[in-house]
Order: sequence, then C-alpha cells, then structure tokens
Amino acid sequence: MNKIVALDRRVVKSREACLDAFVALLASTDYESISVNDVIQRANVGRSTFYDHFTGKEDLLRHRVANVFSPLADVFAEGTEGGGLLWVIGHFREQRRLVKTLLEGSTRPLLVRCLAGLIEERIAGTWPDSPRLPAKLAAVSLAEAQLGMILHWLAHSAQECPPQNFAEALRLASTSSAAHFRNLPF
Repeated sequence: MNKIVALDRRVVKSREACLDAFVALLASTDYESISVNDVIQRANVGRSTFYDHFTGKEDLLRHRVANVFSPLADVFAEGTEGGGLLWVIGHFREQRRLVKTLLEGSTRPLLVRCLAGLIEERIAGTWPDSPRLPAKLAAVSLAEAQLGMILHWLAHSAQECPPQNFAEALRLASTSSAAHFRNLPF
C-alpha cells in the first residue's frame, strides 16, 4: 500500500514539475520558441515520463489553463455563483503581461478552443434539445467574447475599472449573450 502511495506522489510530482517548468518558460520565452525538450530539461524528467502525462506542448497549455478558465466557463452553468470569477480576473490582472502575450499571440486559437470546450460542457445540459444555434458554435462565440473583453480590459482599462466591476460586467455580458443565443428567433 505504501508503495502505491509513493508511486502516486511521484506521478503527481513529475506532472506538476512539467507544468511548472512550462509556466516558468512561458514567463521568459515566447510560446513558439518553447520545445518539449526545454520543458523536459527544466522539469528534470525523462522524455517518456513527460509523454506519460502529456501529448506535447499544446496539451501542457490546455492542462495549465483549464483550471484557470473554469470560473469563466462556470458563469454559464446553472446553479453556480461564479465565486471564482473575481479570483481569476484578479489573477489575470496580476499576470497581465503573460496573459496579454498569450491572448494576442499564436496561442489564442488554442485558448479559445480550450475555453469553448469548458463552456460547451457547462451549457450542454441546459441548452435546448434542438438549439437554433449549435452549442459548439455558441461556446466558441462566447469564449471569443470573454477573452476579447479580458484582453481589452488588461490592455486599456485595468487601472480605471476595478476587478470586481469588470468581473460583474463580464458575467452579465456572458450570461445575457448566452440567453440570446438560446432564444434566437429563427
């Protein structure tokens, strides 16, 4: 039994080492310039260990942002208060240089797909059986809108508009857009 616990800890530790190494590299290097080999070296893990956890650097990015993006997607889930939204907006503000780089760069389509997938999971149970706008298309549109608002806020308004005001505006814009998508008249 102790051997299994030790193995589980090692698995978690190597996975986290890869994710942490990736984030550290992102802070100092352009995403396009980062290689799997860079992550492996920085994390001090073997190539096979890396591939036991991830399929490549896009998979690393997806795993790292999924937890951070969850509060954005939770805005669309019925019965959630969205308490994590203010935290994530504050986190984006603290990490604005990195967030802006990711949202303005070649990683944006991947980030949109990741957030859209999370949104689609949230709306799947609440979307009508035969929506006028497919849930997948709505989710991509909602993800683009949220990330666009975040990018603009970080680039132009983060000093004048406090995180709590922006989080509420983002929540209202997101939920009203989703409601309109669900009830399109065609």
